[in-house]
Amino acid sequence: MKKGEVCWIKAPFGTHDGWTEVQNEEAWFRIYLKEYLDDRLMQVTNEKLKVLANLSTSERLSDAELLIENGNRFFRSRILKEAETLYNKAVTLLNMKVRIIDSLSPEECTQYKELKKRCLSNLIQVLIEKSIKSPGAKAKSLKKALEHCQTVLAIDSKDLKALYRKGRILLMQKEDKEAEEFLKECLKSFPNSKEFKYLLSHTQTSKIENLKNEKRMCGYIFKNYEKEAENEEKLRRERIRQEKINEALKRKQTTTEAPKENQDSQEEVRERLEKGFVWDIAEYDSLVG
Repeated sequence: MKKGEVCWIKAPFGTHDGWTEVQNEEAWFRIYLKEYLDDRLMQVTNEKLKVLANLSTSERLSDAELLIENGNRFFRSRILKEAETLYNKAVTLLNMKVRIIDSLSPEECTQYKELKKRCLSNLIQVLIEKSIKSPGAKAKSLKKALEHCQTVLAIDSKDLKALYRKGRILLMQKEDKEAEEFLKECLKSFPNSKEFKYLLSHTQTSKIENLKNEKRMCGYIFKNYEKEAENEEKLRRERIRQEKINEALKRKQTTTEAPKENQDSQEEVRERLEKGFVWDIAEYDSLVG
């Protein structure tokens, strides 16, 4: 059976007593092979872990690399429990005494550091995702992940993944002040990093500052709305005034007879109305008769 294939397993009567609903019936189980692990690899690894002191450096490095590759397969398939187990075994193989590390050749020392960084970086991500899926184990998982971040940064203080994940862990632990200081230091080394800017925007201080900016922006917007409303009101009043003038002039034109003393020319009426002497139509009607 290969990865991604599906098979059916027949379980006759009496072979599945634990399943009370169907224990007296024949049962079929559908099996989907999502991922696989060579059992011989685990047996050999477990045996070697019992006699770590007898393993050569080259054996440790090659076995650790094999475990990391298998752990990566499980991680990509989202089988986090098995991935964590494999990474932890690789970390155990890579935990060497200082005198052994000092005795490594330059090539072996470079390989050792790269393997340890890869393994711990992946293990950190597994622990972060584990803390999200299992809130009960969040504190323990994040604490362990933070310790691994420190180990990676001790090997390479400019490791971008470790820096980013440390900042994320501090935020998840609600250590906003420490996270803010740490991320600002990271931005000094990586000023164009979108990842650090994104994390920094999620600290409590940044949230408060963003809220203040939003309030200022809203105040500016509402102030503009007030000005626009005031201008619209002025235009509305002017429009009403012009309508009154036009209506008054129309009535004067339709007036056939009017006392001489009250008759004014059309130009005089318009002038008086525009100057504000007569505002009401009733006043104009009494004026023109």
